[in-house]
Amino acid sequence: MSGDSLRRPVCTAATVRYHWPGDDKAGDHRCSAAPAARGGRRDGVPRRGSGTATRRRRPGDTFQARGPPPPGGRARRALRDHRRPRLAARSGGRPAGAEGLVAIQGVPLKFGDQVYGVLFAANRRVRPFSPDEVDLLISLANHAALAIENATLFEEVRKTAAVHERLTAVALDGGGPTGLASELADVLRGSVLVLDAQDRPLASAGDAPPEPAGLVREMAQARARRGSATRGTVCVTPIVAADEHLGTLLLVRGGLDASDIHALERAAQSAALMLLGERTVAEAERRLRGEILEDLLGAPHRDPEGLRRRAALVGLDLECDHVVLVARGGDNTRRRRITELAGGHATRLGGIAGEYGGNTVVVLPAADDPGGAARTFAELLTDGTGHPVTVGAEPAAPGAAAVVEAHRDAARCLDALVALDRVGEGACRDDLGIHGILLGAAGRDELDRFVRRTIGPLLAHDETRGSELVRTALTYFACDGNLSRTATALYVHVNTLYQRIDRISALLGPLWRHGDHALQVHLALTMRRTAG
Repeated sequence: MSGDSLRRPVCTAATVRYHWPGDDKAGDHRCSAAPAARGGRRDGVPRRGSGTATRRRRPGDTFQARGPPPPGGRARRALRDHRRPRLAARSGGRPAGAEGLVAIQGVPLKFGDQVYGVLFAANRRVRPFSPDEVDLLISLANHAALAIENATLFEEVRKTAAVHERLTAVALDGGGPTGLASELADVLRGSVLVLDAQDRPLASAGDAPPEPAGLVREMAQARARRGSATRGTVCVTPIVAADEHLGTLLLVRGGLDASDIHALERAAQSAALMLLGERTVAEAERRLRGEILEDLLGAPHRDPEGLRRRAALVGLDLECDHVVLVARGGDNTRRRRITELAGGHATRLGGIAGEYGGNTVVVLPAADDPGGAARTFAELLTDGTGHPVTVGAEPAAPGAAAVVEAHRDAARCLDALVALDRVGEGACRDDLGIHGILLGAAGRDELDRFVRRTIGPLLAHDETRGSELVRTALTYFACDGNLSRTATALYVHVNTLYQRIDRISALLGPLWRHGDHALQVHLALTMRRTAG
């Protein structure tokens, strides 16, 4: 056998026609020497190739056929029981009688437990085949089976090596999931879909990528047993590293065989390394951005030149205008998720993100509408976490000191949104109306003095006696001075409300509900709630 014949599996087939004189029923049997996939069934039926193996009691049996057949309908039973009917081969579409073949000897093409087909020897006269002739035919069949086995192994190694070589080049070039899908579809000559750990599409390639919605059971099976699952022309292979599920590869290919599955499993290993590398780089970059943000907000004057250079490494120019966003949305677990989403958002827009002061802080290039940027960011985080996330924003002038001041004002804006029961919204100081004006025009100490000067007696009374006069007065203004609605909102009897109103009048004076005095009391109550 030449070297070229070992480069790819060779499929040979012959059709044998079983015919007995005087029997009007004849049977055709197609026998093939096509190679089957390694690891296939061990019953003599190849998993790959167009043919089927000869029927026999055990893989490895030989049989002879010669002489007169049993009469009538016993022909097919004789064939099944491997008795000795007279057989004739069909050659070139002509009956075997035209060739004069009346005796035939068959031996299996067998390597180990794998049977690839049958090798036949035929004669034009009735004669038995001697043991030496059978041994010779078996020897020839063994050589042919070995050649097919080598060709099959060579094809599997060639395909696997091609996948490994192409995907290694993709990884070195930074092609990511898109390059992986494209190269894999080209090598395997099919359509490929790459999913992430949450079964969301990352990339696809080919004419008709598979639909994950129709492969839920196969995807669950592949993930559970950490191996490939197939259905028809589709193969589902999990991307796994250690005990972590990183994603899934889906392949659609006509004539899917074991070598394709093996190549896809090798591709899943390369994809796992690629995804782990991308995640490691992303985590390192987020950590670097977080450290720069912490130094920027915590100690901007320690090394301003070094801080500027480090910020430039991640694409942040401190000499330009920026907008600072501060987000808050729940406990520590949720905050980590918020920070992950914020990091991806900041990277796409050329900014930095991280945790600072118990909140998630993002510094982005200047936006025309800081309030709009805050609302967009709040919607993104709320959708990504499934819980309301509140965002405060403030524009920042060039320079590290301006970013620090903008962060302080954005955090105050966030506190004001929470105090005003606007959780889940995004806004800047200009969106807060009078509250935004007061936050920007006065310092915290000055606001505290105003609150103490206006409603200090109410605060002292609540602190010493555990009463709720401040809440009562704030609810009274919220209900537009309607005593019945106020009592309902406070869940108290109206007589109890009258007693509280009288106590507030005794502490603040009878004019606290009228004119300019009412405006100042209401403003002081609101500012106290806003400032926390």
